[in-house]
Amino acid sequence: MGSLPEDDQRKVLHALVLFCGQARARQEDVPESIARSGIRPTQAPAAMLTTWRSGMGTLPAHELTKSFRPLVALFSITDTRRRTLHCAGGCGHAWHNRAPGGRRRSSSATVERPRTAPRRPSDGGAVLLLHRAIVPL
Repeated sequence: MGSLPEDDQRKVLHALVLFCGQARARQEDVPESIARSGIRPTQAPAAMLTTWRSGMGTLPAHELTKSFRPLVALFSITDTRRRTLHCAGGCGHAWHNRAPGGRRRSSSATVERPRTAPRRPSDGGAVLLLHRAIVPL
């Protein structure tokens, strides 16, 4: 993530906070996410998560990369729980139905749902920036 310009890093953090909220992050998930991230519980991003304060995008530039790791860990925890509880019998979420290599799995493993127009992120491309932060070009 450190290779992205600072403005893009802030957009990625904002998108991650939204993803965590959408995946129904809980306060009790925070200690596990901090442990998985490898940052110390006393560092600013960990303290912000522990007190359930968003606003990591307002941290100084040198704290942005440290903020990314616990948010990705939090999203991993919450999305795994969501998959287990709500999507175990199959779902229409494209991101839950990817085969290794990024190809979509056959539709027989998913529940067919009406297709709707994809919703675009309100921050103008944070999802693409998030992908670039995780998988550098």
